[in-house]
Amino acid sequence: MYVANVKGLRTKSHKLYADTSTHVTDIYAFCETNLWKDIASSEYFDSNYNVFRRDRYEGTQSTNTGGGVLTAVSSKFVCDAVPLVTSNNIECLCVKIILNRNSNVYIYNAYIPPSSSAVIYESHFDAIQRVHDMCTQSDIVLVVGDFNINRVEWERDYDDVNDDYSNVMLPNFAHLEDRLRHTSEFILNVNSLGLYQINNVWRDDHRDDNYILPHNILDLVFTNDIENVNVTRANTFLNDEKFHPPVMLSFEWNHQSDEGETSTVLSFKKANYELMNRLLLDSNISNRLKDYTLTLENKVDLLMSTLQDAINQCVPNFVKKTSPKCPWSTAKLRNLKNIQAKASKHKDKRWYNSAKAEFDKLNMQLYGEYMDRIASAALKDTKLFWQHVNIRRKTNASPKLLHYQGTSTANEQIQTELFANFFATNFNSTPNGATIMDGVDKSSCSNKFFELGDLFILEELLRIDTSKGVGPDGIHPLVLKNCASTLSDPLSII
Repeated sequence: MYVANVKGLRTKSHKLYADTSTHVTDIYAFCETNLWKDIASSEYFDSNYNVFRRDRYEGTQSTNTGGGVLTAVSSKFVCDAVPLVTSNNIECLCVKIILNRNSNVYIYNAYIPPSSSAVIYESHFDAIQRVHDMCTQSDIVLVVGDFNINRVEWERDYDDVNDDYSNVMLPNFAHLEDRLRHTSEFILNVNSLGLYQINNVWRDDHRDDNYILPHNILDLVFTNDIENVNVTRANTFLNDEKFHPPVMLSFEWNHQSDEGETSTVLSFKKANYELMNRLLLDSNISNRLKDYTLTLENKVDLLMSTLQDAINQCVPNFVKKTSPKCPWSTAKLRNLKNIQAKASKHKDKRWYNSAKAEFDKLNMQLYGEYMDRIASAALKDTKLFWQHVNIRRKTNASPKLLHYQGTSTANEQIQTELFANFFATNFNSTPNGATIMDGVDKSSCSNKFFELGDLFILEELLRIDTSKGVGPDGIHPLVLKNCASTLSDPLSII
């Protein structure tokens, strides 16, 4: 997890997009983003991230500059924004990540401007307390951001039991003036929730300013999982800011992920449609549908089950593994990515820093070459150019967490049922059987009937565009077109 005060993102889209598109980092937490609503998050992250933002004074004047917070989470995690009713327009957001059935991670990301009043700090603590109250004992809380507490020094806590320093950093209030006592109260209040500060990367700009304390930290990291979360200084790729050195949080939690899992995909282009037509004829589906005791719903279910059985026997399947793709990736870049992942687990962080620097250098070089090709294609190959634009602007990711009528679920089957319930509300039947749609009683319309005979249906099935994808019923257009002569009669009966 990369945490940093970025001092504005408006002019840094290329650098950030190049880094995030490699999908090395699972989570980004930025403050002072200086973004506003007309700037799309897709300028900085591709569809493999879920991006949550709170721009400064959201919903009011857009002329206010600075401030703002952003949290981006890899789409391999199920995550959702946690609603926080805050006062005084404080800049914060909270994201909930579902690790498994028993554990969640709550990430509270905040920015507090310099010289903020006690009321602002109290409002942030109230919001943090609300997040804490939502948690169970197995949940993990991370509170990160720029809290602008510049008159407090932080010292390592010595663990007498293990005869070593712990991850916890203890505050030293010796240099704190009375006018800033509310900042110490904020720290102690957060500690009272069982959240302790673990960022050990001090500011390194104190040599030129006697007022700046040598062991001061503006960007704080509080957590209730002090043994598992490790903080190291991160490589700077957005801005070389001595006041706000970026940090990398590394941790290992039991996350049930579908990343790397394989899925079975049907190959309709390689199907045996001759056998499929024979199976449909042998099933005697047309005569079975003529049973007058069957309702319309029963007939549809019967046809669909018969067709699905034929598909299972005649359409081969293959195993497909999906993974995030970087359009400028090379074998050398992927190798450096693997080296970096191994180095991150090594005790000597110099190896990781060296591997990260080498990876970033090559990644930026390849990204620059890729963007040059896109720019040159603007006139020569407009199709390639607009494909790139659409990728940057759109996402095809399905919702990881769906809310409807008090139900929240990440299960795709339940999500399908929720969508069906939602669309069903658009149609209401009157007691006498007439259907009202969009406020119009269809029974009052002129009765101009035409017969949907098997010949008409056959012609329509043969006109189907087979380049289209599979619909929500799972039936590919290739099946309908290649089995048109067999399906036209059953469909006409229904």
